Amino acid sequence: MPKTITVNGDTMMMPTHANLLKLISDDLGYSIKEIHFVVAVNAEIKSVSQWQYIQLSDGDCIDILGAITGG
Repeated sequence: MPKTITVNGDTMMMPTHANLLKLISDDLGYSIKEIHFVVAVNAEIKSVSQWQYIQLSDGDCIDILGAITGG
């Protein structure tokens, strides 16, 4: 049964076997070769080394945040 998650405020469906790495690289298309962003799951920042081990659960909230320069 698919899971419903929220990514940067948008709701989406994920397969039951989805993990954070798959979401970021395959489903959202972010490059994981040069990472210029951080990822939080349920308001907790996760290190890149953890992504492949984090299984997403129904109702999870994922925020992908990048730095913005300026004044």
